[in-house]
Amino acid sequence: MDFRDLQYVIAVADCGSITEAAKKLYISQPSLSYIISKIEQDIGVQLFYRKNYPLTLTYAGEKYVDTARTILRLNDNLRRELVDIGLGEKGRIIFGLPTERAGYMLPRVIPLYKKMFPQVEVQIYEAMSDDLLSALLKDEINFYIIPRDLKDLPSGLQTECIYRENLYLIAAPGVVKEEDLADPIHNIVRDAFLRSQPFIPIKKGHAIRKKNG
Repeated sequence: MDFRDLQYVIAVADCGSITEAAKKLYISQPSLSYIISKIEQDIGVQLFYRKNYPLTLTYAGEKYVDTARTILRLNDNLRRELVDIGLGEKGRIIFGLPTERAGYMLPRVIPLYKKMFPQVEVQIYEAMSDDLLSALLKDEINFYIIPRDLKDLPSGLQTECIYRENLYLIAAPGVVKEEDLADPIHNIVRDAFLRSQPFIPIKKGHAIRKKNG
């Protein structure tokens, strides 16, 4: 049984005549008559009372036509949804984000995205950077946002810089001396100075920890 079988039976039921249904379907009357008989033979029940005019459905035929209409409607809906998905108007996106960034990044982005694509389901995967990378490589998420350079990632991944951010060092007066600055005009601190300080490190697995040693 295929979708054409369903359409043929529905057409005969709607027209009440194999001859009229054949005209509507642009096939010959003998061909349609054979197809209907073959369908009945395959399923083992009679769908139409042949002696009645117009043709009427048997009880089995009523069940067949009702189900056939549902199947064709679902198939049509599925096709439309797949087209929408292909055009990016529908679907599901699972993206990863470090837990510490979700609180200030998502409120700015999600409402705007949902307004532009209301039928796209957005799922958020919050974890540490290493866990997010592992999830991406396993195809558990579609993409993730992370402060990491391309050289620090496995080959084969596609990246795009969405913005650059500054890291600010807050210290008591006198802790940072002029010789500790790589650029005194912009107050940029030398890497060597940062490495010499007794910072409390971020947990392992965070990209920022690997970036700064």
